Amino acid sequence: MKDIKIPIFFIFLVFILNVIFFNFSFATPQFIEIIEKKANIRIGPSNSETIIVQAKKGDIFEVKGETEKWYKINMFSGEYRYVNKSMVIPTIYTISLPPTSICQNVFHLLEEAEDRALEEANKKYPTDIYKNIDYERLLIDKYKLIIFHNFNIQPPIYIKLIVKIIEG
Repeated sequence: MKDIKIPIFFIFLVFILNVIFFNFSFATPQFIEIIEKKANIRIGPSNSETIIVQAKKGDIFEVKGETEKWYKINMFSGEYRYVNKSMVIPTIYTISLPPTSICQNVFHLLEEAEDRALEEANKKYPTDIYKNIDYERLLIDKYKLIIFHNFNIQPPIYIKLIVKIIEG
């Protein structure tokens, strides 16, 4: 009886260590990196869905879920967007903020991008509040990614950058 308990315990221990240290390689990654020159970011997980913006090679996004062919990513508007799995690889990313002066500059431009998105959404859909809000969020994601490209910073730092500037 003693001989049976040791192998079962050993198997259980190996399983637990695998879960803790390797987190099963088939689990959804926390971050992905664009590996193609350009990758379309879409509203939904289909090639027929609207393209919001094109990500560039080297862009990193936080993953919030996946389907068979698509990763669901977190974007600036708070909406989930989708990128085709063939355009990315799972990656490890440590969030690191640029210097305060760059954060302040980016923050100011992000505020302007929000104002611009609101203005354009109000012009395009002045009477349809639902289309107005959807369009504004789409534009926010587009304009803010362009700003991040211009400063060579990665989208996952967005929340930390905002908090840093607001808190001072």
